[in-house]
Amino acid sequence: MNTRQLQYILMIASTGSFSEAAKRLYVSQPSLSQYVHKLETELGVNLFERTNPLRLTYAGEVYVEAAKGILAREQEAVKIIQDISCSKAGRVIIGVGPYNGAMLMPTVCRRFSELYPEIRIELSEQLEVLLPESVRQGACEFAISTQPIQDPAFTVINLATEDFVLAVPTSFELNRKYDGVYKEKILPTIDISECAGYPFIKLRNDSFSRRVFDDICSIHNFEPQIIAECSNIVSVHMMAAAGAGISLVPSSALAFSDRHQNCRYYRINGNRHRREVNLFFLKPTYLTQPTQKLIDIIRECCKASSI
Repeated sequence: MNTRQLQYILMIASTGSFSEAAKRLYVSQPSLSQYVHKLETELGVNLFERTNPLRLTYAGEVYVEAAKGILAREQEAVKIIQDISCSKAGRVIIGVGPYNGAMLMPTVCRRFSELYPEIRIELSEQLEVLLPESVRQGACEFAISTQPIQDPAFTVINLATEDFVLAVPTSFELNRKYDGVYKEKILPTIDISECAGYPFIKLRNDSFSRRVFDDICSIHNFEPQIIAECSNIVSVHMMAAAGAGISLVPSSALAFSDRHQNCRYYRINGNRHRREVNLFFLKPTYLTQPTQKLIDIIRECCKASSI
């Protein structure tokens, strides 16, 4: 078994389709199908059940687990050798969701590039629910997520725990009541009922932040005037900054408020919801010295942005 063969089988298992796997591998579907047929003949057993989508046989499951282990050990060996040779050239691929990609990573990338200018950071921005599988498949070295990570296959590092706050456009009359407090740079706490009559922007109903918003409204018997829904927190935040409506955002948004001068931020009376920000990677993973430093920088930036 060589690296290319292992990657072929893993891609087919991941996509459940010869045609989709062929596209991602940049090979023709007939040649990929022929390769699998030849391999199965050599092994004397089928690796896939020819269903739609394809399913692994028990032998296929054993092969895939072995392939993952071999590739992981190969990648680890390369990292160790790079450290031994003191090479600083290379790249690090980080999986992130839209919010952390836009808010956290610019500062992280700037600080890291000052120390390791020859190492390129590549961001794999995707929905956070997809990040564990991306790391598991080796597409990312590690990922940052606010989704709970309970899989024992991962090493999880807690970066921060943050509250949720309301982002209110500065043009809204609601802010006048708190002018004096804001001059003292204190984040006020308000009742969500004070927002009655103002438009709201909220996330769609498949996110933790949306569930927090719905729960807060339910507890306080508050009926928000929803004028728009967005698919990610970055869009919700930008809508508030544009003056479209009030939105619920993580408290770390305050660290980036210089990019959103058109908002004021308020704690919500009675809100107990918080979310974890975690970094995770597969066990066991050898971390090069530059990668360890990168993780330290990410941790420092997350702590600096939490309130």
